Amino acid sequence: METNEIDTRHEDEVKPYVDSLRQVADFFESHPTLKLPFLPQNINLFFFDKDELLSVYKGTGKTAEKIFADSYVYLRLHFGVINIDLCIQRDKVCTLETITRKVLKQVPTTFVEQEVEETINKWNCPESIFEEPVQTDINIKVPEVQNESK
Repeated sequence: METNEIDTRHEDEVKPYVDSLRQVADFFESHPTLKLPFLPQNINLFFFDKDELLSVYKGTGKTAEKIFADSYVYLRLHFGVINIDLCIQRDKVCTLETITRKVLKQVPTTFVEQEVEETINKWNCPESIFEEPVQTDINIKVPEVQNESK
């Protein structure tokens, strides 16, 4: 990647994101009694290249907590109560070893069909959840749903 590409990316993507984070911080600061988001503590950054991830990690000068979860590896950087997780698919940094072994297990050999009762939860919501219209400056374009009834 050439220097010009990095500068353009910074102006086109990074600066608006950083500005938005400041706006969110200002919002929470001006509403101190507001409950915090359910999972406010993690920002996930995904990488497809191990060298790029390591370059970003080393550039922070921080010590990271290593987390191995399913098919991903996370390097968790702590910034006060907020974490930034540098994420990469496990197969980009680890090798998978398949081990075959014989074990004795109890396996059911017959099944019996029984009628059982099951519970199904169905949400019925009114068309307008809010009593009064909500004013917003956000313009969200909702695609029209085409009815394909036959």
